[in-house]
Amino acid sequence: MGNAIKKVFPNTRHRLCEWHIERHEPEHIRPFVARYSDFQESYRHWVNSDTIEEYEKKIEVMRSRYNLEHNCWISEMYNQRIHWAKPFFKDSFLASMTTSGRSESINSFFDGFVNSNTMLNAFVLQYEIAVETRRATEEDEDFKTMNSRAVLSSVHPIEAKADDLTIQEKPKAFENAPQGCSTEISQADELLQEKQW
Repeated sequence: MGNAIKKVFPNTRHRLCEWHIERHEPEHIRPFVARYSDFQESYRHWVNSDTIEEYEKKIEVMRSRYNLEHNCWISEMYNQRIHWAKPFFKDSFLASMTTSGRSESINSFFDGFVNSNTMLNAFVLQYEIAVETRRATEEDEDFKTMNSRAVLSSVHPIEAKADDLTIQEKPKAFENAPQGCSTEISQADELLQEKQW
């Protein structure tokens, strides 16, 4: 996959899936954890290094202290460091997302609507239902937001004043909305009423 990414998307950053790396860590570091009582802490400090210099220094300390072989998983992960280690992604905006975040989001979107045995024709129908359900849920949340007050976390008067101002500003946010929006909302309401009956 790495070679294909270099060829097809030469100007992109290829990042390995953080979730998969963390999933395989225990089996690969277990022998070192069993041998050295402080290994796991050293490993965590290395993985969570803030700078490239710190990252490089910590791996050298680990190599000498824990006798890391050159063919072990940790050495292989070190060789792949530019594709997963946090210090090497400091210059890239990732919005705090892990690389599996998007697929996890898509999976949760379809939960309860499709599974691995769903046929293509059924998938299309279930997709429509999933989208309608998501829209209805969002409309419900919008309604709750527009018609409820925030739960204040303190008794400070400035928090109450900010809540009052927010409540007053909500209707104004819709004053300049395009005229077609009311039609779309009416159609959505009709769809919801049909589903309830």
